[in-house]
Parts: sequence; C-alpha cells; structure tokens
Amino acid sequence: MRRFFVPVFILFMACATSHTDYRARMQPEIKSNKAKQVADITFKIPSASVREYYYRFAPGDTIVLNAWVIKGNDISSVEVQPYGGSAFLNFVRMPYILNKTFVSDTGGIYVIRFSNTSTFKSKIYRFTIHRIPSISDYTFFNTSVFWDTIYDTTYKWVRESTLVKYNLEPERILFRGVVLNKGGHRCIKIDVPRATSYVAYMVGVGQGFLEGMGEFSGKSPLELFERGEILRPRIRRERKPVSIDYAIDYSVSRAVKFFTGSGYNPLRGEKNIIVDFGRLYISSDCYLCVKNNSHEKDVNVFADVIAVRKVGVYSYRRVRKPFVKVYRVPK
Repeated sequence: MRRFFVPVFILFMACATSHTDYRARMQPEIKSNKAKQVADITFKIPSASVREYYYRFAPGDTIVLNAWVIKGNDISSVEVQPYGGSAFLNFVRMPYILNKTFVSDTGGIYVIRFSNTSTFKSKIYRFTIHRIPSISDYTFFNTSVFWDTIYDTTYKWVRESTLVKYNLEPERILFRGVVLNKGGHRCIKIDVPRATSYVAYMVGVGQGFLEGMGEFSGKSPLELFERGEILRPRIRRERKPVSIDYAIDYSVSRAVKFFTGSGYNPLRGEKNIIVDFGRLYISSDCYLCVKNNSHEKDVNVFADVIAVRKVGVYSYRRVRKPFVKVYRVPK
C-alpha cells in the first residue's frame, strides 16, 4: 500500500506545480509585427474588490487584450468600456482571455475593470495590452491618461448649535415613609434614571417630616434645596427620637452586613443618626437599607431621593457653510 501511495502523491504535486508554473510563465503570442506594447501588469486584488486601469488610444487603433489568473481559480470578471460609456466587452469566471481585440474608431480613453468576487480569498491577475496603429502618425502615440482635480464648492444654510450652559434638573425618584419594627431593618430599591449626574438623598427618623411637607406646598425640602430655593433642608423631629443606621449600596447583602459590623463598606453609610442627607455620584440602580436601633419601640423612617440630571442649554443660529465636492476629469 505504501509503494502505491507515495508515487501517486508525488505525481499529483508535480501536476499542480506544473500547472501553476505554466500560468506564471504564460506569454500570449501577438502575431502583428506592428503591435506596440501598452501594458504588462501583474497585480494582487483583495476579496470583494475592483481594480480599474485607464488608457488613451489613437483613432483607428486595434487593441489586443490578454489576461489570466496566476493565483486563484479564475478571473471573476473583466469589463472594457469607453470612459463615461457602457461596457462592450465582458468576461466572467474565465481562467484566461487570449487575444481579444476591439477597435478604437475615434480614439479616446478606455477603462479596463477587473473584479474579484471571492468572499474571503485574494487573487493575483496578470494582463497585457497591445495596440496596432492603423495611422502611421500615431505609431508612437502616448497612451497615458492625465487627470485634473476639480473642486466644486457650494454653500448651504445650516442650523448651528452652541452650548451656552448646563442646567441641573432634579427629579424625585423616591419618597417614602416606612415603619421599622423593634430592631428590624428594611431595604428599598432606588431606580436611578439614565443620564443622571448625581443622586441627592435624605433619610431620617420622624413622622413630623411628612407633616411638615405642608409648609412647602407639598414639595420635598431636599428638592427645594437642590434647586437653590432654600439654604438647607429643614425637618421636624420627634420629641424623643430613636436613632437608626442606614447604608446605600449596589448590593443588598453588603448594605445589610454594614449593620452587623462585618467590615463591609457600602457606597454610603452612617450609624446612630436621627437624620442625614448627602450626594452620591452614581448613574445606576442601588438600594437604601435602614435599621431601627431601638429594641423597645417601633420607629417611623422617611426616605427622600432625587436624581439630578445635567441638561445642556443651547443657542441656535442659521449660518451659511461651504460644502466641497472633489472629483477628477481627464485632461
């Protein structure tokens, strides 16, 4: 079995190498002794790409096109068209194109367009172009194409905005009173809106806080404080207040462990307070946990939280702006 497999494998490799070498060494035969070589180009074209070449031919020229693939299965497509016109030669999925001719009756610029429609693999193509002049005066005609770059400027009216300042807009997201049993605790979720700059909060003991809302027409003192309408939040307290602990954190378990003194540090937390307020620069949901330190009586606890968003204030005006379109034209 081994004696049969090795020669066959070598024969297969020899055939594949021979086929590749043949395509690399391929030289089309141009029979006319008047033919002038215009191009002999080997190029790599990436997958899903197009490559274009431009040449100018003299009136009456006969053009001979040869093209073949060096790496890859075939040439995906080749098109020939006059500049600004429609394709009159089109070859699709061909390993080679030999001695295809066309006549440039009036002369002008022609586009040779190659494409690789493979999704993943690049290819290597080679092509040659020869011209056979029919008019002796055009024997040494220059086939190069030169270009002029044109800048076309137009003006349009547009609406332009300018940032003037930022306003802070508070929005109440939590206002709640709860009753904590003797030595009990409770956690409340705080839903923080998107685009929040910071959260202001007030937490404390006192039914009087809820009663005192009437002094501010039902508005939260904390909200009025953030708007700058009062200097400091003022609340009513019970005559014999009972202290509480509170903790604010993303995790309920971490906030509760703060009460037990397990060494966990929440985002914000205080112990043995009657009332406290502050700010937290957060932009995602969190939890407020409160604990009654008294083992003799229940306690009323309030919580007021507002989210403050930074909102830009803009001025607008109409301005005339230039828009430049760049394109090129043959000389």
